[in-house]
Amino acid sequence: MADERGSTVVVIVNYRTEELTLEAVRTVRDGAPEGTRVVVVDVASTPGTTAFLEEGLGNSATLVPVPENCGYGAAINRGAREGAGAAHLVAMASDCLLPGQVLRRLVSVLEEDPELGVVAPGVQRSAAGQRAKVAHEFRSVRREWDLLMSGPRVHDENGNDGRTPRWLVGACLVFRGPAFEDIGGFAEDYFMYAEDIDVCWRLQRRGWRVDTDPREEIVHLAGVSTGRTWNAAEVRRRKMRSEARFYARYLGAAEFLLLTLLRTVRVLAGRSTGSVHRRDALRLPADAVVSLVSERSRAAVAR
Repeated sequence: MADERGSTVVVIVNYRTEELTLEAVRTVRDGAPEGTRVVVVDVASTPGTTAFLEEGLGNSATLVPVPENCGYGAAINRGAREGAGAAHLVAMASDCLLPGQVLRRLVSVLEEDPELGVVAPGVQRSAAGQRAKVAHEFRSVRREWDLLMSGPRVHDENGNDGRTPRWLVGACLVFRGPAFEDIGGFAEDYFMYAEDIDVCWRLQRRGWRVDTDPREEIVHLAGVSTGRTWNAAEVRRRKMRSEARFYARYLGAAEFLLLTLLRTVRVLAGRSTGSVHRRDALRLPADAVVSLVSERSRAAVAR
């Protein structure tokens, strides 16, 4: 494949959202830097979805049908291989709409800061205009204790100096191409959820910065494809399990179990504004034990 240094490749994952995917491609094309290539990865592809997307996309994007539903991170990696060597890689869900020149400006932010590995738009709004948080702190025993003692704090983490370790919601992430390649892309054993936490963690461990641009805003119609497969309770359960896997992977066993205990107590005490409901709280310790055993077994096999 020809070297594409200097170019931008946008990878959009489609899963049962063909019409929305076509709209996402249109908004990308309207504000993309010159020479941008768009790749649509159609997971759980069927002849019907392939035909629909081929007709709708025309020459505006490369279509990559994938017969199985391989998960979001694996699908982004598959699309990234179509644009290997690009200077910038945009990982994007099909339920994101990029108005105006957002993408062009985010690419410029990367070009101005050689230490920046990934940047996200600082504001994500729903179709109804509700604002969603983009940047999140990693969980830690100290942070869970502080939250338990003081209750949930409402504060804006977007637009800080980018040096505080944190993770960004993965709906629209603009990577520096070499940084994405440096960490080997997304970890593919997260089927859905927490792959964005993991990729930001590994970038920072390799010395890359992670940041948002608070000036930029996109529309994120969150949960469109997952809502066609799982109900809200199942989505919460899958998020909990994936997050438990992440922290079990990177924290020591004692630290991870203590963190889980504090978080469980905090949720039961009503001091949480997160997605875990009180009725789900007692599942946190069970998920922790299962994840810890699974990750230790995986690490043993890897050795």
